[in-house]
Amino acid sequence: MKAHYIFRIDDVHPNMDLNLLRRLIDSFSQESVVPLLAVIPKNQDQSLYHSTAVEQEFWLLLQNWEKEGKVEIAQHGYSHQLCKTKINSPLYRHVNPFFDEFACCSQDEQNKLILKGKNYLKQKGLNPIAWVSPAHFISSSTIRAIKYAEYTLVSDGLGFMPFKAFGLTFIPQQFEKPRWAPFGIVTFCLHPDKSSIALLPYIRDFIVRNNKSVILFSEAERKKINIIFLIVNFISIPLLRFIRIIRMKNR
Repeated sequence: MKAHYIFRIDDVHPNMDLNLLRRLIDSFSQESVVPLLAVIPKNQDQSLYHSTAVEQEFWLLLQNWEKEGKVEIAQHGYSHQLCKTKINSPLYRHVNPFFDEFACCSQDEQNKLILKGKNYLKQKGLNPIAWVSPAHFISSSTIRAIKYAEYTLVSDGLGFMPFKAFGLTFIPQQFEKPRWAPFGIVTFCLHPDKSSIALLPYIRDFIVRNNKSVILFSEAERKKINIIFLIVNFISIPLLRFIRIIRMKNR
């Protein structure tokens, strides 16, 4: 199985700098690439606020982009307010974090918040097809909550192959900057900020060189997987865990 690449844009929300998001989407559209937008329904993370944000314009833009087939939509938590946690993930393919949005919530609260967020995105005319956890973490209770909200796809997890666990399909996310890979499904996680804008020439060059290998997020789970690659993938997970831990400590 040759490598296939997915582009994801995190921390998309109504209080953001729309000009940065427009520049990213325009650049991807010029190369016929459809990114997955990880949208925060009710952002309350003050560090992400931008002074020129126009909420009505934001939702209209996302509606139009999705209708035109320029983006796919995922739900990225609910409010993106993180709290400290020592909760462990039940997944071997996750790294235990220092922060999580839902660590301080009961099971009932998580169920309500995640379903409320999904319904809110739908009310805004969007069709969220997947779940993206803030801080790259998912606990047992959050797994139950996203299943309660009837999600079946999660964009996260370590490795280079989609995997099934706890009744969900996980499409791994590995890098923040496009990198060539010999095989597997590789998701690049960008953010709508100046550092991603600065990367656009590099991103365009990568897309031109690998155009036939860039796919939609919604296509990933249907890709056939060779058993040899599954074994190589499993062996690679400890290294990916180490890299993810170092990254999280340096944030």
